[in-house]
Amino acid sequence: MSRDMFMLELAAGLRHLPEARRAEIYEDIARHFEEGVAEGVSEDALASMLGDPRALAREYAAIQAADIAKDQPSFRNVTRAVASAVGMGMLTIILVLPLWLAALGVWIALVAASVSMVVSGLAAAVCSLIDRVRPLSFVYFPQTWPAFFGGLAALSLGLMCVIGVAALGRRLAGWTAAYVQINAKVLSGRRDAR
Repeated sequence: MSRDMFMLELAAGLRHLPEARRAEIYEDIARHFEEGVAEGVSEDALASMLGDPRALAREYAAIQAADIAKDQPSFRNVTRAVASAVGMGMLTIILVLPLWLAALGVWIALVAASVSMVVSGLAAAVCSLIDRVRPLSFVYFPQTWPAFFGGLAALSLGLMCVIGVAALGRRLAGWTAAYVQINAKVLSGRRDAR
């Protein structure tokens, strides 16, 4: 494959990357070709050494997605990074995807439990106050104030759990992004961490 064909296929695979990152990659690959030709290596041999340009583009895209997810660990960015890494190799599918889905499931369950604790605490506190003013037919609170303060305690505990689960979610996103970044660099054979 000639240099021009290699660069065209690489460009097609890198079209989703930011312009500055694409320019940096093109410059690196062009320099690789220039140095190789200067040493007497044919363009076809250099293209073979670099491998499939589509696979190389996937590796660069996975590294870019992992870098973004590490810098800005949101659910969307981490999901993109995991999807990019899954596209790179079987090892990632076997190791990362099941663990990530399990962690995501546990986190969603913790979010649901925290939110339900907030809602039930708020409902108990409000209903006990309303029952104090006008008795409710569907709720019976023989002791209004213990029910009110119990509801406030559940509400407070639920809010603390929500804060903790949010922090845990950010931490999990950061860990996932860091793993995907390392994995993408290992799979691509790069050792220069950026």
